[in-house]
Amino acid sequence: MTGAVPVTAALATVTGVIWLLIVICRIVIAFVAAHRTAIVSVLIVVFILFVIDAAVRAMHAHEAKMRRQRLQDRARLEAIDAMSGQDFEHFIADLLRDEGYRHVEVVGRSGDQGADITARTRDGRKIAVQCKRQAAPVGADRIRNLIGAVHCAYTGHQAVLVTSARFTRPALDEGDGHVVLVDRNRLVEWMRGKPLGL
Repeated sequence: MTGAVPVTAALATVTGVIWLLIVICRIVIAFVAAHRTAIVSVLIVVFILFVIDAAVRAMHAHEAKMRRQRLQDRARLEAIDAMSGQDFEHFIADLLRDEGYRHVEVVGRSGDQGADITARTRDGRKIAVQCKRQAAPVGADRIRNLIGAVHCAYTGHQAVLVTSARFTRPALDEGDGHVVLVDRNRLVEWMRGKPLGL
């Protein structure tokens, strides 16, 4: 007899759950029937937003893939040595974008006030980049000019100087603690995927 009570209680519980599910299904069906136009509209809007989001993501992925391809095509020292100064600036801007820097902008020749590129690191810090595509070593005067430009026109930016050449010893001393210096060797490492790490 005692075994029958738990079985009866279990059956009552199952019956109650089934009845509750039936009631919920009826409520849902009634709600859908009463509001089917609104529900269909919402579903259409959600679908359109999903398609737009997927298209934007695909576009960004395609742009990143094309940028990586362009970088790979140009990421040879011979190609860099043959670039114009302006091409070199755009190349460095692409390297920054590929590493995840945001708001990368090539400032341009006129009115650049000492920086060729401005950007933000992933954590939001501002950088001002000067690009020197040249064969001769970069001297201390260039470092001083960049430090002055950052203090005057790019307050709050981290100064970065990227060159296809190397730095003189006085330039290294001048930049120590003030400017991130990227010489030919570090540029090669950066092109091969080693992060600049600002």
